[in-house]
Amino acid sequence: MNNFSTEYQIRINKVDEYMKEALKPYSDCEKVLIDSMNYAVFNGGKRIRSILCMETAAMLSGSAEAAMPFAAAIEFIHAFSLIHDDLPCMDNADLRRGMPSCHKKYGEAIALLAGDALLNTAFEVMIAHCKKGGVGTVEAMESVGRACGVHGMINGQVRDIELMASKDATEEKLIHLIEQKTMALMMTSVECGAYVSGADEETRKELVKFAYNMGVAFQIRDDFEDEEEDGEDAQNSPNFINTLGRERAFSEMNRYAEEAISIISHYPNNEFIMGLMNFLFKK
Repeated sequence: MNNFSTEYQIRINKVDEYMKEALKPYSDCEKVLIDSMNYAVFNGGKRIRSILCMETAAMLSGSAEAAMPFAAAIEFIHAFSLIHDDLPCMDNADLRRGMPSCHKKYGEAIALLAGDALLNTAFEVMIAHCKKGGVGTVEAMESVGRACGVHGMINGQVRDIELMASKDATEEKLIHLIEQKTMALMMTSVECGAYVSGADEETRKELVKFAYNMGVAFQIRDDFEDEEEDGEDAQNSPNFINTLGRERAFSEMNRYAEEAISIISHYPNNEFIMGLMNFLFKK
């Protein structure tokens, strides 16, 4: 794809504008709550999950519009998860993307409530869209609920806490962990795009497999970024680099990325997703 960076920024802007509109009805609420929600959402995120949702729909149906409410909801949920991950009772992180984490800027109580608010806002956005009807909307919302619920991110965070405490990370345990964290939102992003496009079950399953492999590769990539940003703190974390070593972790990242590319490569209209894979993993 020509000028991928420009096309990528256009999509980021589109998601951001949709989320800003979705948050406007809450402008009469306490200012510190709205400010903290906005601070957590609009902090320079890559929007990988929401764009995957949109572009899966565009690839399958020719339009991303039906996926937009779910794309926004997934970003709200992602922001909620990062706020809670950073809290002193979880990862106790002072910084998020080079800026003070939400609780460092607004205090623990407001940060906790901002995360709760974003999770609920995600479902309000999806419910409002589902009430209008449309192909696959209820199934898409169910997929998101499962990904961020007890069988998804919540259980994944418990696994993270236990693995951090036990200090006996293995590759198998790390995969088991991120299946319900990083990969859960990646997989539901693609699944939502497939549902609202009316894709059949075989297609949905294949695209979820694509997202599974992309999710592992993305987590390993994230581990390399964390190592650069966090230094010694990252060396004490249960991650792929510390568990496998840098060389093997890099090799595994490429292996999973290539598997994801091999799945998505035979779909028509895949140019942007292929460009995204190259952008993330071929630098």
